[in-house]
Amino acid sequence: MTDVEKRLARHRQRESGMAALLDIVREVSMYSDVDSLLKALTRRARLLIDMDMCFVSLFDEHGDARVRAANGNISKQSVGIQLARNATAPGDDHHGPVWTADHSAEERFAHGAIIDVVRHEGLRAVLAAPLTNGTRAVGTLHVADRDVRRFTADEISLMTALGDLAGPVVARIQLLQEADDTVIALRNRLSQAESTVSALRELNDNRSKLVDLVLDGGDLHALAEEASGLFDGAVRILAVDDTVLATTGKMPAEEERLSPLDTMDAHATGAPVLLDGGLWAVPILAGDEDLGTLTLCPRLTPSEHDKARMRAVAQTAAVLLRGNRITGIDNRAREKLFDEFLSDPARSPHLLERRASRLGIHLDTPHIVIMVGTEEIGRGRAEYWSSSYTYRKNGLRSIRDDRVALLVPGTDPNAVADEVLAELSRLQGHPVTASISRPVSSAGAIAQAYQEASRYLDAMAALGVTGGAAFASELGFLGVLLSDNHDVDGFVSGTIGPVLDYDRERNTELVRTLEAYFNTGSSPTYAAEKLHVHPNTVTRRLDRISELLGPDWQKPERALDIQVALRVSRIRHVLRDRRNPSTMDTVGDQDT
Repeated sequence: MTDVEKRLARHRQRESGMAALLDIVREVSMYSDVDSLLKALTRRARLLIDMDMCFVSLFDEHGDARVRAANGNISKQSVGIQLARNATAPGDDHHGPVWTADHSAEERFAHGAIIDVVRHEGLRAVLAAPLTNGTRAVGTLHVADRDVRRFTADEISLMTALGDLAGPVVARIQLLQEADDTVIALRNRLSQAESTVSALRELNDNRSKLVDLVLDGGDLHALAEEASGLFDGAVRILAVDDTVLATTGKMPAEEERLSPLDTMDAHATGAPVLLDGGLWAVPILAGDEDLGTLTLCPRLTPSEHDKARMRAVAQTAAVLLRGNRITGIDNRAREKLFDEFLSDPARSPHLLERRASRLGIHLDTPHIVIMVGTEEIGRGRAEYWSSSYTYRKNGLRSIRDDRVALLVPGTDPNAVADEVLAELSRLQGHPVTASISRPVSSAGAIAQAYQEASRYLDAMAALGVTGGAAFASELGFLGVLLSDNHDVDGFVSGTIGPVLDYDRERNTELVRTLEAYFNTGSSPTYAAEKLHVHPNTVTRRLDRISELLGPDWQKPERALDIQVALRVSRIRHVLRDRRNPSTMDTVGDQDT
């Protein structure tokens, strides 16, 4: 072949390549989405210079490249793989083509950007041409062969030209897709805004109806009827003590078993709360004052706008309750009064008693102070529970120093402790810690009872005791030390009183027998030697003591209190004898 023929053949080959190139560009320009365009581009580019594989990677907004399409690949892992960053590999140079006849043989490509694709596909010869849009690279077009192959200048030129022509097409479709995504997002936001506006209009209409209901003289029953229509379900309005004020529709069985503890979360958060059985509880609040609870059983699952309507109904109920004074309770007044008892104990007790009597609280009858740490149940729950409990018990409450203190009527600290611990344990799902004062029957003693309960709670914390109640009779001699009045007589009488009375009435020696028994290491034999009596006599006396004190008097915790009581009783007798020598206790020799 002559030189002229060679030039003509090369010219025809270039014309054929350019024609194929323009045909490729025309084809890919017809697509409206990037994925379809890239699939067509890789297929045509691979056939253009007869390669085993072609793949395209595009850059994201962070400059990272990811393989978006491939043709001739044998591994599914190749598509979607993120390419490594390295400036010495084919495809990393955004300003011109890079090629190699054998990728694995060149050390500079050992850690190249496409090394993972090369390994998955077993590629050798690789040619990478940037997809450019003006001066900006939008991606890279790769053609590769699984055999060693040297690329000709025409092949490199064709791939470079294809990258220059396809780059703007890819960029244009990306821009159109971004515009379409923006339009879709704006339409969605517009639709959401229209839905929100519609819901707000509906809520405003509902509020207007509720206001009209109040202005027209409607009561709670009318409000319950209106709310039932709004939510297509049963509605019930409860006072703060769970008294049913109004009901519309048939409530589920779960509602009949509700207690203040079940609606605690609603009052603690001030928002509607879902309960068991599809019930919803909404607090009825007037500022910081709890007035009751609105319970609903809607037919459909409430949306956020429905929850706003629930709050609107609850606010209307609060207006009616405050206007009609149905509850007859002002928790803030009760809390303020208790705070005055505690902060100013020197203030006239008679004045405070008169103020308490106006709230229906008679302080000349026995009352008990209960104290619980708010960290155990949370301040919000503590406020609601204490408000509900003192209202039900006709008492007072105060929350200070991260502790909630209650003043309620009662004569039996054990019964009060059991009730309080049962309610709070059910609320928390685990035992809580509380302290109980002794009963007091005057306004002047309330501050002392509060301090006593506070010290009991401190003592339990110091001793590492949790999950129970502490009061004087339970703490034994420690309760005597911690209490304000140091009721030594009460401690001795409550611990060994029956034995003292038995000795005094029958002139026996049970007390001496107890002392000898403990002093000899709880040994009846050694106690008999010390008392100079027969061991059977000691045994009979101990049996009598068991009848008087109960069968568990020798258990360690009771035995300690008994020994302390014996020692205190002995010391008091010694001091009295020294003060009045003519008064001597005579103890007979009669045994039992």
